[in-house]
Amino acid sequence: MASIKAMRRAVAILLTCVCAPSVLADSAEDFDRGYEAYVQRDYPQAFSLWRKAAEQGHPRAQNGFGVLYRDGLGTAKNDTNAVRWFRESAEKGYAFAMFNLGLMYRDGRGVARDDVEAFKWLTLASTVNYDSQAAFERDLLGQRMSEQQREEALARAQAWLDRFLFGERPRRSRPAGRIPTTE
Repeated sequence: MASIKAMRRAVAILLTCVCAPSVLADSAEDFDRGYEAYVQRDYPQAFSLWRKAAEQGHPRAQNGFGVLYRDGLGTAKNDTNAVRWFRESAEKGYAFAMFNLGLMYRDGRGVARDDVEAFKWLTLASTVNYDSQAAFERDLLGQRMSEQQREEALARAQAWLDRFLFGERPRRSRPAGRIPTTE
């Protein structure tokens, strides 16, 4: 029994090594073709191509797919689907998706309005990409939040960053505000 499991695991690893590069190349090509369609305002074609690439895990395609859903381009407007795809991309570390997800939380589009979660994603977007627009939106949002809410958001952002960079680690106390802000 153990040898069958080991063999299946080896086959799965082999298939991943053999197939993954072609899947990644295909998704990158689909993203590029989808981007061209988007620029030419052929939104149904962009939707079709980005869907394929997004489902294969391409972060930029996932963000673009979210934009199409958010704005109703090439498909019906659907904020819930937009949030889903922004989150998929943001969880892979794509800063533009972090920014978009932060705005969705700020405005309560597709999710319940949550200033703390919005501040977290906008902080991550501004930190990962040194994005001044994300920092501006974060700081503007921070004006309507309490100090405790801002600290909670920074703690969540730091926890996300730790998981992303180092994997799951045991929880321990951290000083608040380790992520730089422009306050």
